[in-house]
Amino acid sequence: MPGGNSFSIFKDENYSSDASFLRVKGADQKGNSYEERINAKTVNPCNSSFVELMALNAYLVGKGTLKADIEFFTRENTDDLAKQNYMSIFKIGEICSKKWVIGQDINNFQTYAMR
Repeated sequence: MPGGNSFSIFKDENYSSDASFLRVKGADQKGNSYEERINAKTVNPCNSSFVELMALNAYLVGKGTLKADIEFFTRENTDDLAKQNYMSIFKIGEICSKKWVIGQDINNFQTYAMR
C-alpha cells in the first residue's frame, strides 16, 4: 500500500503468559511487506515504534491490565516503524483532551511501561 502503513498483530505460535511474543505482519510507507516478532514484555514506550506500542497494547489488553485498546492519537512521526517517545505524548495531557482511555487504564499502562 504505497503512501500508507498497515499492520496486523497475531499471537506467536508459542505464546503464553511467560512467553509474550507477538507476530506483526504489515506494509511500510513504501508498500514493502515486513514481518516482525516482538516480545511485548520488552517494549519500551519511551523508545518504541508505533507497531511495538500496539503490540504492547494488545498484550496488556489480552492480559487484562488494560480494559480496552488504546485509540489513535496525534503523533509526530507517521512512519509506523520509526522509534518515538510515546510516554511524552501521554504526559502532556493529550489523553485527557481526547478521552484516549477510560478510567485508570493509562495509569496501568504507565505503571507497566516503567517496570
